[in-house]
Amino acid sequence: MPLYNPNGTPIAYTVEELPVEGYETSIDGTTIINRFLVGNTEIKGKKVWVNGPQEKPEITIILKADGTEVARQVLPSGTTEFTFTNLPVYNPNGTPIAYTVEELPVEGYETSIDGTTIINRFLVGKTEIKGKKVWVNGPQEKPEITVVLKADGVEVDRKTLASGTTEFTFTNLPVYNPNGTPIAYTVEELPVEGYETKIEGTIITNTFLAGTTSVEGTKVWVGGPSVKPEITILLMADGAEVQRKAVPSGTLKFTFEDLPKYHLDGTLIVYTLQELEVPHYKTTIKNFEITNTFLVGTTKIVGEKTWVGGPAEKPEITILLRADGREVKRMTLVNGITAFTFENLPMYHLDGTEIQYTVDELPIPGYATTVDDTHITNTFLIGETQIKGTKMWVGGPIEKPEITILLLADGKEVQRTTLPNGTTTFTFDKLPIYHMDGTMIVYSLKELPVEGYDAKIEKTTVINTYKEPVIETMDIKVDKVWVKSEGKKPDITINLLANGIKVASMTLKDGTTSYTFRNFPIYDATGTIIRYAVTEDPVKGYKTAIKGLTIVNTKEDLPWTGTVPSSLPLLGMLMIVGGFVLTRKKK
Repeated sequence: MPLYNPNGTPIAYTVEELPVEGYETSIDGTTIINRFLVGNTEIKGKKVWVNGPQEKPEITIILKADGTEVARQVLPSGTTEFTFTNLPVYNPNGTPIAYTVEELPVEGYETSIDGTTIINRFLVGKTEIKGKKVWVNGPQEKPEITVVLKADGVEVDRKTLASGTTEFTFTNLPVYNPNGTPIAYTVEELPVEGYETKIEGTIITNTFLAGTTSVEGTKVWVGGPSVKPEITILLMADGAEVQRKAVPSGTLKFTFEDLPKYHLDGTLIVYTLQELEVPHYKTTIKNFEITNTFLVGTTKIVGEKTWVGGPAEKPEITILLRADGREVKRMTLVNGITAFTFENLPMYHLDGTEIQYTVDELPIPGYATTVDDTHITNTFLIGETQIKGTKMWVGGPIEKPEITILLLADGKEVQRTTLPNGTTTFTFDKLPIYHMDGTMIVYSLKELPVEGYDAKIEKTTVINTYKEPVIETMDIKVDKVWVKSEGKKPDITINLLANGIKVASMTLKDGTTSYTFRNFPIYDATGTIIRYAVTEDPVKGYKTAIKGLTIVNTKEDLPWTGTVPSSLPLLGMLMIVGGFVLTRKKK
């Protein structure tokens, strides 16, 4: 084979193969590979359900190739066909593959396979029904009964239970209907005379019916008022109370209804009547007739006497007994007796009406009487009075202070009143005259202290006399000194200042070397010490200096300019607290 083309390029040689039936060709360089084609197929199958519920369970189909699982499918409820696709027909060695299908077990069904048809037959199963028989009360010897078994409401069997049998069983019963629905089994019982039947599941209970009856009674009255009292009738069952009935006045017949005829053990109940006690009547009972005979009896009235307050020595009193408002007896109680009794009193009039007894008391001076049934209370009357008073002012400012008057009872304060400026009368009202022990109360007046006044009380007149206030004063002496001054001295004016305010002035003539300001208060209205100082009006040709209460005037060497040099002190201060007081007085 030539290596090159005529143009000198290398020749690229390749190999190919004509198609070979049943094989697939592949070429690698100059190597030709023929692979056997196995082919593809599919497996179709059917699902068949025999009986069972309409809603079918989900199932799983397994595909096996030569006995080995190669695929599986899950079929939902209602699916009746299945297909496995794209399956190889041959093994790699060219032998045909044998495909089969199987099914995972399905609960409640039996599986059979015919080729690719899978059949599931519903398994009905078997069960049994067990029950119990319960008797509640009734005679010891029980009747024979018949138990009926029903399947979905239709009778399918019955059993007769002899007396004393308490259990029963129905066996070999199918669990499901052919359509796969569970069978609902129930039990019933044929009616049993004298018993009530109750069924809970498979438990049959028979309760004894005691039966009912009624008791009718008659009421008879002998004597007594025309209006009869209400009575209460007791119904007794074998001697024990089971009911009671109130029979209103005038009712002569009564009935107890819907009464059990038998005890729960089946024995007959014996009914009798009784009556609650009726005051003033005697009761007799014969069978179901009750007779009440009126009793005319006697009574007594017991009373009590209570004293509230007043002297220890109590007055004699008279108690009255009234029958229907009319006095029939009276009794006298001397001091200290607190109880009384009226005995052997008829309870009723001849017509049978009850006598209403009451007690009363003749009036007692100084006491209030109250009667509660047969309890008589005498409360001491302490009385009422009032204290009227007068207020007098002697001297003092026109504007009077507010005062407080105290009312004393036997020396102890019981009330107080405040009088504003100008009020000259006062009253204490609604005051008791006596203590509860009967002793008289002694009232007096007292006044809270009033600053600046002396108080005096004459019976119910309160007198306040003004006291002149004590004012502490002092004398303030001022000295005058002349320096370098000879001959006649000029007149000077000195001023007295209290807390910086001028309160006095004095002109000193030639030669006067001191002056005293007299009777000036030491304290102001608030009690604070007053600060006094002295000054001097300017003196022509002199320089002024003040040292305490000494004023020094020095003659100037320079011509007078009409001004006082600011370097010279013009003010002297007197401090009382420093003791710089010449004279101190009280006024």
